[in-house]
Amino acid sequence: MLTPAVDSFDMGKRTVFDQGLENELAAGVDFFAGEMTHWNAGSRLEELHKEVLQYRGLVRGLLFALASAIDTKDPRTHGHSVRVGTIAVLLGKELKRPSRELETLEFGGLLHDLGKIGLPEPLLETGATWSAADEALIRSHPEQGDRILSRVPGLEAIREIIRHHHERWDGQGFPDGLRGKEIPLTARIVAVANRFDSLAEHTSGGKSRSLDSTLQKMAEEAQSSLDGRVVEALIHVAAEGLLRIGKERCAGIAIERPTSFYP
Repeated sequence: MLTPAVDSFDMGKRTVFDQGLENELAAGVDFFAGEMTHWNAGSRLEELHKEVLQYRGLVRGLLFALASAIDTKDPRTHGHSVRVGTIAVLLGKELKRPSRELETLEFGGLLHDLGKIGLPEPLLETGATWSAADEALIRSHPEQGDRILSRVPGLEAIREIIRHHHERWDGQGFPDGLRGKEIPLTARIVAVANRFDSLAEHTSGGKSRSLDSTLQKMAEEAQSSLDGRVVEALIHVAAEGLLRIGKERCAGIAIERPTSFYP
């Protein structure tokens, strides 16, 4: 004679034992599925991370190529945009800016003169005589660069640098006449980097400025055209031996491998 439990089973009814076994099996399946999902998610995240790094490397390479194209407009400023980006990152690190902003500073430094790419080359030559119309055209390059990048979504922070790197602390700059802290900090940083490299590039009687005389000139311009706090950061960076005047103006920094700037 069959037991009630077997009778119940034969009748298609679940017993307490059957339900417990089913619950254990379901829990095991859920656990295994969870582990597989976790493994798959982790694997996919790793793949996505690699893809992002590859994409960022591609973007950085394209920006370096574009910066080189900008600088070839005037052979005497060869490497200027890369140096400005490099120095801007050094200043950002000295000012304890976040990693994401360091990348923005590098890209903004690389592309700060993007608007010059459409200017006639004779206007960019050192010592060229400008008419009022020529000067107006040259002063339009921040707006032109901003306009070029406006077609690409997600680059607003870089566009701020391009548009405002010629604003002055005293409000006498262009294109918008911003003053003091109205000017985005990233643009103030790139403005200092740009001015430093321009002074270092300038020669008098075929002789380059010394580092000390360049820094002295920068200090004189602090609080008039430049943000004094950023100029002070530049002086600190120079004191650490990371800047020098010469063919390679960023000593101790692998400017050909800018990814080393970021954690």
